[in-house]
Amino acid sequence: MEVKDLRNQSPVRLLELANELRAKIRDLRFTVGTRQSANVRDFRKAKRDLARILTIRNEKMRTSV
Repeated sequence: MEVKDLRNQSPVRLLELANELRAKIRDLRFTVGTRQSANVRDFRKAKRDLARILTIRNEKMRTSV
């Protein structure tokens, strides 16, 4: 998801997206850990997306206070 699209989302929606990504990261961690998948790139990308979402959510929360 693009950063400009994330900035238009509400903090509640960003939290939902973060929870979905956490579940995806958990699944990817198990598939990579058990060597069922050799594609570590998806795991890395999901972690970066989660960090991006949480950063934008924190920025929104700080500016609303």
